[in-house]
Amino acid sequence: MTDPTLLRTDAASLPSVALQPGTGAIPGEAYLPARPDEVFWGRLPCATDAPVLTIRPGQTVTIDTLSHEGLLEDQGRDPAAFFAGHGVAREGVLDDLVALAASAHPRDPVRDGPHVVTGPIAVEGALPGDLLTIEVLRLDLRVPYGVISNRHGRGALPGEYPADGRTVSVFAPVEEGPDGLRGRIPFGAGAERSARFPLAPFLGLMGVAAAAEERPHSVPPAPSAATSTSSSSPRAAASTCPFRFPERSPTSATRTSHRATGRSPSPPWRRPSGPPSASTSSPRTASHASTGA
Repeated sequence: MTDPTLLRTDAASLPSVALQPGTGAIPGEAYLPARPDEVFWGRLPCATDAPVLTIRPGQTVTIDTLSHEGLLEDQGRDPAAFFAGHGVAREGVLDDLVALAASAHPRDPVRDGPHVVTGPIAVEGALPGDLLTIEVLRLDLRVPYGVISNRHGRGALPGEYPADGRTVSVFAPVEEGPDGLRGRIPFGAGAERSARFPLAPFLGLMGVAAAAEERPHSVPPAPSAATSTSSSSPRAAASTCPFRFPERSPTSATRTSHRATGRSPSPPWRRPSGPPSASTSSPRTASHASTGA
């Protein structure tokens, strides 16, 4: 069994090329890609969903996650074309994101949420009522960019933004400097000046499969899942989250990650079209799970 301390890091790395499925560092003892048959889109797993991976308590696992940016219908459901419009070559777009967009995944864009959820993962010997502890050891960014979005009257100020009712999707390249990773966005459409803001990657959602036979909506909160924030998980890793397995469902799942939220105590930027809910990207996470009564 790999010593988890050997995988832990307090800082996310900036990839020089896209971390395509199965490429790059995969430090965990097990590996779960985010292929169309290994993810849920817009819904969370429930008691009737079979696990896509089974691990031992304490075993480390590397999990790929996907962002829904560039994937949704209001962005054309064509990630390669969407990101090409921002100067990203095809090899810089994740193959699993393109595959999901082209798949017949049963997502209803009206009724379901936007999030892509990897899993579920079963833990050997886990029983309903057991306490599951998930420790995030490291997060590696899969692409050197993200997207800040505000859409459909949702987010922090749904009655005010987006101001004109249209989807706002701002492409944000990621830069690495002496002060760590920073996102960069223009001050406005066509503006020459840009603002830089610090990044603190974290998983947007972790949880256990719902005990019900109906898959919950992916937009939390939900009894079986929790949303992370940059204030509760300020570093890229070294985060530990406990969950209680509900009756009938000893499996867990994780979804798309965020690089920074608009809840920073002193945000170094302002956007006239309204505050974003998150800068979203597609990290790879290494974690391990343990259970107990």
